[in-house]
Amino acid sequence: EKMGKTKTSRTDQMGQTSQEKKKEIKEPIGTSMGYVHIPIGKKEETIFGFENLIVPRMFTWDKLKALLAKVEVCHDKVIIWRQETPEDFCLGMDLSEATFEDGSLSEGLKLYSQLFELLKNRTLPSLCVSLGNTRGGGMIFPAVSTHVLAVEGCSFGFPEVRRGGLPGVVSVASQMRLSESACRRLMCSGDAFDAHEAHRIGWVDKVFDKKDDMEKEVSRLLRRYKTLDPKVLTK
Repeated sequence: EKMGKTKTSRTDQMGQTSQEKKKEIKEPIGTSMGYVHIPIGKKEETIFGFENLIVPRMFTWDKLKALLAKVEVCHDKVIIWRQETPEDFCLGMDLSEATFEDGSLSEGLKLYSQLFELLKNRTLPSLCVSLGNTRGGGMIFPAVSTHVLAVEGCSFGFPEVRRGGLPGVVSVASQMRLSESACRRLMCSGDAFDAHEAHRIGWVDKVFDKKDDMEKEVSRLLRRYKTLDPKVLTK
């Protein structure tokens, strides 16, 4: 009887030890494994929405003001940047009627600086969906976006140097995605680069053969955002 009791007792101990081990395995992996566990608590409904904002092909003062107002309204929404025309995403300021020495640019540059500050300080993600060419001041949208998607045939560039100046505000914004040396090389040469080169240097996250494939990725990302706790997404 004593032997039986002793055997049973050992079996119970072994069973408890085994359960404890299983419990340990189920616990969240801590920072020692390269992950950070964020306690979310009770699941909440998604409190943010999604907004498609159309980027003007070229900036005018009125269009910049309108865009600023839209961005301010969308502070609690995920933004998807879309282009106005099929060929171009955004070509920046229209310099055909003014030069870098012309004082008439000052008002537009102030508005552009305000736009950058708004975009830089956003907490919710944004997606830049490019189907065409992006130049100059228009480069601010991929620069500050969480995800940048592009299709074959897209191109990017900083042509300011060929018009007698160097990029200003956008040069600061671009360093959110590009290294300082890459910025210097691209901005001093004014050379355009295609979607694959953009992907190679980190300017674009994914390149797609077809628009439909890119839109599927947009839908996938938006579905993913809907499953996330808003408090975690805005950290």
